Amino acid sequence: MKLKHYIVLLFVMFAAASCAKTPTITISPESINLGTLLPGESVEDTFWVKNIGKGVLSASARSGCDCIELENELPESIAPGDSSKLVFIYYAPDSATIDNKSVFVSSNDKESKIKKLIVKATVRARKLAKGDSTITFIPFASQGTQLTNVSDNIMRTFFSDVKKKLHFTPVNPSKIIQNIITDHNYGKKPIAEVIRKWALMDSVRWIVACQLSLEKDSSVVGKCSVVDGFSEFPMIFSFRARISQAGKVFIDSLVTFFGDIGNRYRSSMMKGMQRKWASQRKSAMNRPLPKMEFVDVRTGDTLTEKSAEGKILLMHFFGINCEHCEEESRWLTELEKTHPDNLVIWGVSIDMGMPDSVEIFARQHKLPYPVVLPTVESHRRLTRIYGGATPQTIVADKDGVVREFFVGFNKVFVQRLESLLNSLTNKPTEQKK
Repeated sequence: MKLKHYIVLLFVMFAAASCAKTPTITISPESINLGTLLPGESVEDTFWVKNIGKGVLSASARSGCDCIELENELPESIAPGDSSKLVFIYYAPDSATIDNKSVFVSSNDKESKIKKLIVKATVRARKLAKGDSTITFIPFASQGTQLTNVSDNIMRTFFSDVKKKLHFTPVNPSKIIQNIITDHNYGKKPIAEVIRKWALMDSVRWIVACQLSLEKDSSVVGKCSVVDGFSEFPMIFSFRARISQAGKVFIDSLVTFFGDIGNRYRSSMMKGMQRKWASQRKSAMNRPLPKMEFVDVRTGDTLTEKSAEGKILLMHFFGINCEHCEEESRWLTELEKTHPDNLVIWGVSIDMGMPDSVEIFARQHKLPYPVVLPTVESHRRLTRIYGGATPQTIVADKDGVVREFFVGFNKVFVQRLESLLNSLTNKPTEQKK
């Protein structure tokens, strides 16, 4: 009888100890409002999952829609007191709407097995039209009474002279400044991107933003960016003037800038594309490929990143009207013959919505490797690593990790790529005689 009571007591103690070690999940925040977005805009944000209980927490997350991608998986276990971030990217739909989507987190917290997290966004259509000739000026000045007075002087000169000298309609910047500084991506993305977004939504064709500073010789220096709502990259100019002449010199510099607008566009495009590619290369290198899904234009087969598991994957981004792309395609055709067992080559066309034309191109050139178009969902993911220029070549190792990222095609590119492929396949490089 005593043994029976002893066993019951042990069971009660064990149950009490188990209850005392129950995990408790909390997520902060449980709702995120991404604010006002353009159609197709992407925004990154984070939920934080924390275990405030005494037992080990096990949790997993899933997206409630294709418009939200989870950038990481939650760890298999979260110790008491520890937390883990859950990073997601939201892709706004292509039309104006008020969007409410969900992320679901399942856990071993018996009191809260499934938590529903809310992601909100207001998607607003672009208002800027091709015929708009509006312009505004945003001064960013260091603190100080003297610079504030200079800034005010430049602002007055701008609004009194810009229509007469440039034939643009000036717009009060108050509203657009407020929209910019309250934007969800303010401080997270380059300021020019946020400015351009609100140029598109507030029907302002040109936004001139200047950082003003006062030099030791009491002259004013302005470093200015001109954002065109219809151009991806900002254009730069600067001016230097005596304090008393700052307004006049600024407006004259602006007139000179627009007098050379064609060259300004070309220069900003070249430099902008280089910076964009360098940034995307940095973010892609030595990291796993994003989830991808392609359709082979000749067979209709579906290919994903898992289709190349265990082999080196070379993705050649090309356009059917790109001259250097054709040159690289011929080289890739020969390359496949020298690496038949351990290399997978995909020709990834950027000609979205033109499957028939891409298929004709693939058949005419007798390309021996799959020529594919990404699905709509994959296309938006790839834009995070694909910089927009062609040709581009991305090489991933047998584990699906990006090991190289090239733009263009030339002899140096060929040498570097062949050396990389040989190192990844443990194939010795042939000595040239």
